[in-house]
Amino acid sequence: MDYADFIRSKSDLAKGDGFEPIFMPDCLFDFQKYLCDWAIRKGRAAIFADCGLGNRAASAAPACPCHAPSWTLSAEVAPPAI
Repeated sequence: MDYADFIRSKSDLAKGDGFEPIFMPDCLFDFQKYLCDWAIRKGRAAIFADCGLGNRAASAAPACPCHAPSWTLSAEVAPPAI
């Protein structure tokens, strides 16, 4: 195994610990739906969207209990914009 193979084996970019989305709110724009879909399928993800792009709605949708199995925990951290 060379160094490039070693580094590739440490990468977890392809891992998907999430699941298929069950519900997507109709109030989201297309780009927000894409972000939510990606975050739910990824499992452990953060949505870093700029101010004014609907961060609250895009962050709240993946945390909805209708998506998560009973054992799943989610946290939303949303610092105020400065």
